[in-house]
Amino acid sequence: MLIIPTFIWEGMQLEFQRNRQRVEQVCFLEGYDLNSSKVVTTCTFPNAELHRQFFHIESQDISAAAKHLRKFDLRRLAQVHTHPTDWVGHSQYDDEHAYSQSEGALSIVLPNFGSKVVGLDQAGVLIRAQSEWLEIEPAERSRYVQIVPSRVDLRK
Repeated sequence: MLIIPTFIWEGMQLEFQRNRQRVEQVCFLEGYDLNSSKVVTTCTFPNAELHRQFFHIESQDISAAAKHLRKFDLRRLAQVHTHPTDWVGHSQYDDEHAYSQSEGALSIVLPNFGSKVVGLDQAGVLIRAQSEWLEIEPAERSRYVQIVPSRVDLRK
């Protein structure tokens, strides 16, 4: 189960919106792997070539985006990227260039270049199986990913 605080989920999307170009964007969700749960603490935006229909990250930029992981004992938990339309599946390019090909890796795709903040119900959520990426059906997503409140204020 990947747990993403709303502060990170919404902040990531607001950062995507700051880039007003109509190109795909990408980031990595990182945090702690606590066996049954993975808790996101950090969102890393790597240096990437951003294009209308794909993004590309050079190997040296992937390395640069991972330098802080060991220092803080963090793990890369998922990749998030945007698509130009409402379609939020994986293209063949996405399959081949995902951050990981390890079984259980998660990839989240946001629609319309991330032009507005959306929930998981409007995103694509994919998991890496043995030899392919599989889209997780909306009714099953809460078994894999949950957005949780960053703050609860019960003051009167």
